[in-house]
Amino acid sequence: MATRQRRAKGSGSVYRVKGRGWVAQRDRPSADGKRHLERRTFATRAEALGQSADWQREAEALNRHPQAGDTVRAWCQHWLNTKTDAVTLKSLAIYARNLGYATAHIGDVRLYDLTPQHIRETLAALVPSDTTPGLAPRSRASVRSTLRSALQMAVQDGVLDRTPCAAVEVPKVARFEAYALSDTELALLFAVIAGTRLEAFWRFLADLGMRVGELCAARWADYDREKMTLRIRATKTDRERYVPLTGTHRALLDAQWCALQDKRSDNPKWHEHGLLFPSHLGTRLMHQSLQVTFKAALACAGLPHRIRIHDLRHTAATNLIAAGVDIATVQYILGHRTSAVLLEIYSHHHADRDRAAVEKVEEKRKQA
Repeated sequence: MATRQRRAKGSGSVYRVKGRGWVAQRDRPSADGKRHLERRTFATRAEALGQSADWQREAEALNRHPQAGDTVRAWCQHWLNTKTDAVTLKSLAIYARNLGYATAHIGDVRLYDLTPQHIRETLAALVPSDTTPGLAPRSRASVRSTLRSALQMAVQDGVLDRTPCAAVEVPKVARFEAYALSDTELALLFAVIAGTRLEAFWRFLADLGMRVGELCAARWADYDREKMTLRIRATKTDRERYVPLTGTHRALLDAQWCALQDKRSDNPKWHEHGLLFPSHLGTRLMHQSLQVTFKAALACAGLPHRIRIHDLRHTAATNLIAAGVDIATVQYILGHRTSAVLLEIYSHHHADRDRAAVEKVEEKRKQA
């Protein structure tokens, strides 16, 4: 006589009820200590057994870690809460936005049920179509990256064995081609901004390659006139750096200081914050306002409207490399975390130097 195989603990029981179908049943834990049964009725035995298998998987996951039963939405919010004091408000907003795109599709899925296919379908749903605007490849890659970071914390905490994102392909992003203004274009721009309120601001971006946010947050306390350096604190990489200045930059800052003295005394609404480049009220410059001013300057200079403010940073990097400055120094001045970014974005600017290096080796071999 064949022995009857018992179902695993936590999977409940399956039985047939005449006239109703197949029933899957399990005990539900309760705070009052009483027994509570959960029953679900199905048309076929296979469906009931499938429910029993789901309950077993849930029981095993919850036995491993109670938070395995959290929804993806709840876990992502938990992860965001841990980042509140660890990143800037701007970064936190980007994380929340990316996770919002993901949880709109898989927010109600339990962590223990989450599979790579869920994530693939989420990214596929974010592809632009005739009916929905969707997201660009780079934005979809950012959504996957943020979700992976959130789920990676679940792995570190023992909630998951591995992150499902690891098996999901990264959306293919077109290679970024940096645009750098030519010497002629730069001369036209400088001629237009000469004598304006933000002349030094635009010159610093184009000459030293600072990020807009870094320069907007710079203060007079960070400027050392004698040593001709500017301390950059509000960095993307959380690493302070001291950017070297030239005599031209010092003269521009001297003119900026004198102009600010007049504004402080003539404007009763002025609020002093010690900023190097404040707004008309002494507060921090807004990116939207800078964008309008920059596009107007491009129009006056007869330059293409497609040029972005960030292209001034690319211009600075390109000119530093073309001047023969070593990669490590360029990396420090621009504030990149690693030189890999520089080598990838500006690789085409190394062609002449690379060829010269190879020719030197060949010449040395001939002389041997």
